[in-house]
Amino acid sequence: MIAGLMRVKDFPYISLTVESLASFVDQMFFLVDRNHDTNVLDTIANHPKTAKICISTEPFKQPTSLNRIFELVKDVKPEIVFYPDEDDLLPNNRQEILDTLRSFSEPRAMMFYMLNCYGNIDTVSIDAIDKPHAKALIWTPEVSFLSPEGGYRGACRPIGYKTTFSKYPLRHLCRMDDACQQRRLKHLRIMNKNRKGYTPDWRPKRTVRFDPSWTTKQWFKVVRNLCGQ
Repeated sequence: MIAGLMRVKDFPYISLTVESLASFVDQMFFLVDRNHDTNVLDTIANHPKTAKICISTEPFKQPTSLNRIFELVKDVKPEIVFYPDEDDLLPNNRQEILDTLRSFSEPRAMMFYMLNCYGNIDTVSIDAIDKPHAKALIWTPEVSFLSPEGGYRGACRPIGYKTTFSKYPLRHLCRMDDACQQRRLKHLRIMNKNRKGYTPDWRPKRTVRFDPSWTTKQWFKVVRNLCGQ
């Protein structure tokens, strides 16, 4: 069984990202922030692939919320888990991702580079490509994001897992329009994190139409050629 996990709170285009996840998995499991938007909860509650919803009693925090959401599938024992954020659109290469993960004899997590959408989901900024984060893995009963010593590897990577990289990037919608920008700024203020690059008036310098057939390597080539990176 292929499971989908997502931590949700207040993303304004949650129906887009939930459908993206649903196209990859057999069942979906959601951990909902205690300060969630009603629209978010309605969207996931009414989806036919939703298997379980858990309302968190604590605010989301890395990596404890990652550990918490993986607890939702401990009795299901899925083969592979996809766990994008609520503002991520997975690439359209489901079978290739599954085949790659299944080709390893030991547990692996797959890392995805990220393109920032702007204006709509078919337009992406090529000012830069965001650093990769793990969004899929081979499930084991021991999967955890917090080491016995209390350490966290960062980038949503599980402890003790080797990583491999997706051939294609995912699309990140956190900067897509003013509503997404304001949401991201609010989250950064709550987390008391550096807000560099996340300002209400942020606009990309260069955008192109998203081509789902382009690999991550091709996108990096575009960035180098047009931006001199």
